[in-house]
Amino acid sequence: MFTLKKIAFLGTLLVIFSGCTKVQPYVKEYKIETTAVQSVKKQTQCQSVKVLDALSTDDLKLSTMHYGSGQYSVASFTQSQWSESPNRAISAKTVEALESSQLFAYVSNAQSTVRSDLVLETNIEDFMQYFTKDNSKSYVNVAIKATLVERKTKQIIASKKFEKRVATKSLDAYGGVVALSQALSVILEDEVQWLGSECK
Repeated sequence: MFTLKKIAFLGTLLVIFSGCTKVQPYVKEYKIETTAVQSVKKQTQCQSVKVLDALSTDDLKLSTMHYGSGQYSVASFTQSQWSESPNRAISAKTVEALESSQLFAYVSNAQSTVRSDLVLETNIEDFMQYFTKDNSKSYVNVAIKATLVERKTKQIIASKKFEKRVATKSLDAYGGVVALSQALSVILEDEVQWLGSECK
């Protein structure tokens, strides 16, 4: 049987060791999910294309989730982060969209050693959640510039900027992720349709 002295001693040890334990805040990870792009009906498939890694600012190459507050302030969520950086995720989703569209004879990513006829350059100009000055509303903005280049001559075939703003359904990181995924899905669909009219 435990005596009062033993109980008091065990309680003291518990307090001492619990005080030495540093509790790390729980960080939730999010990923970008886009809807599948429908196949594009075209009499003849376009040539093969290589999707280069997307160009972006350094913050989009990290797992940190940033948001805009007011006109000039940018901060980051402390308990939420990306499971894969937006830069890498958008590059991968672009490849997936082109493969699903069946528009090109072959689609490869930047790491592939396959030589392609065309090259698709992507520049991510904006991919962030924004809050109004009073934090009462939130929206996301996605802006991507796509440039189709002929590999041999390095001549630009076509270039276009795609932009989409979507209001969030909740004022948190989760609401931003859902809205960013929706906006990116629309942009990828529009981009595929545009490529279908420009590629050979």
